[in-house]
Amino acid sequence: MNRGAWLQNGVHDLKGADQALHHVHKWQQDCLEQNLPCPFFYRTSPPGHVNCANFTEPENNITIMEEYVAQNPAYQWETFRHENELFLQKLELSELAYEIIDGYEIGIRRPDDHKQQASDCLHNCNPGVPDAYNRILLHYLRLHRTPADISRVSQYKYPWDRTSNIKPDGQDFNWSNSKPYAAENPSG
Repeated sequence: MNRGAWLQNGVHDLKGADQALHHVHKWQQDCLEQNLPCPFFYRTSPPGHVNCANFTEPENNITIMEEYVAQNPAYQWETFRHENELFLQKLELSELAYEIIDGYEIGIRRPDDHKQQASDCLHNCNPGVPDAYNRILLHYLRLHRTPADISRVSQYKYPWDRTSNIKPDGQDFNWSNSKPYAAENPSG
């Protein structure tokens, strides 16, 4: 999960974060009841880089890039470090088991990785920064998942099509009322 770069009326809305973390907490409780591992990963959000087409290589000095972002404000990108810190404080106060993927530290140093479209200086190219996030996620999963965990999760029968958020009747699946790890009726 990550907060992304979305603004509500010109400000980041942390109230939505409380609701999201509540749902994650319920999900982790359901997992515990079923003895299933449900690791939660939070990725911090990196800012974009104004005039990204002018960059041709990474910048290893985070201080230089933070100064650049602060001196070239756009889309409130200069607030992202603070916004990430606020959300991380919420995580620390929560009862969640979680891991952090520090997208901010990785992404702010890659002003050169927006080359897909010169007008999009927020999103990154593939391959690129998103691959670093994926490698970190896979590392955590390999480190913390046992073969028994993988077997239990792979044998679980979900009460919905896991490839879609759309129910057979064409309606969106209402995730907030679901108990995805509820025990299946063995006779049914």
